[in-house]
Amino acid sequence: MAYHGGSVDGVGYVLGDGVAGVDLDDCRDPETGTIEPWAAQIITDINSYTEVSPSGTGVKIFARFSLPPAGRRKGLIELETGGLTPSPPSHAGRMAR
Repeated sequence: MAYHGGSVDGVGYVLGDGVAGVDLDDCRDPETGTIEPWAAQIITDINSYTEVSPSGTGVKIFARFSLPPAGRRKGLIELETGGLTPSPPSHAGRMAR
């Protein structure tokens, strides 16, 4: 397997079957790890597994919920239900609240 050979950064996850993702862009300072208050509130409200995005400037939240068929992006927030998510970065993990 490629993962055991060290040629990949992590494991990806395919969304769907009731699992959706919330992508919060430009809400995290990559130097300090500080999360913008609006994003921290969303993270708290959803209360599910959250990880730092590969860019280090956003976060991804994974949870069980269904989404509307349209209108899944508003400003810096995007809702996802299908497709492969990127492999988690080395600093991924449940974020402190």
